[in-house]
Amino acid sequence: MKKRFRHVLLEELKAYSDKIICDGLGSIIFSKIKDESAPNVMICAHMDEVGFMVRSIDKLGMIHLITIGGVKPLAQFVQKVRITTKEGKKIPAVINATYNNGKAENIYADIGAYTEEDVYNLGINVGDMVTYTTSFEEFTLPDRLVGKAFDDRIGCFVMGEVLKELRKENLNCNIHFAATSSEEVGIRGAKTSTQLINPDIVFVIDVACAKNEL
Repeated sequence: MKKRFRHVLLEELKAYSDKIICDGLGSIIFSKIKDESAPNVMICAHMDEVGFMVRSIDKLGMIHLITIGGVKPLAQFVQKVRITTKEGKKIPAVINATYNNGKAENIYADIGAYTEEDVYNLGINVGDMVTYTTSFEEFTLPDRLVGKAFDDRIGCFVMGEVLKELRKENLNCNIHFAATSSEEVGIRGAKTSTQLINPDIVFVIDVACAKNEL
């Protein structure tokens, strides 16, 4: 999913950038250059999202998962997801788990299979990614939206809009817009992007949980 989103960013923002770099972890940096000796300003937001990965498949066709990133415990019960195979095939599923002392355990995905052969015949294997399938929708109240991966693709959107607004500005600095990878598993992409840019100042755009979140 991150690769697809990175391609969308590239197509949307390449016309507004003087220089584009992709690093080894999959982050992409759009730069507006004043002068190589000018101060470097970095604005960053992460592209990756929370989700799951297939850990094992049992004889009854249940697909056991591990979490990737900070998946909230209550978001691991009776949720619609999509399993993406290595060939790119997308298989709908429902995840569930057992609840133990406020924690989700034994997370699994159910595709309606009866045997492990049913699962393997669809191309599903250990290591396949599993993501939520929440559709984008506007609520009745104004300026209220729901969708998947707003953490932090909404930040990437904001960053892109800033790049567009600054396209004709004569700035006294180089400004670098970094859409980073691997935030959910240890802010790895931000670290490598920072090494590439060597910024004098950094602005990070991210989301936060509501104070009344369960």
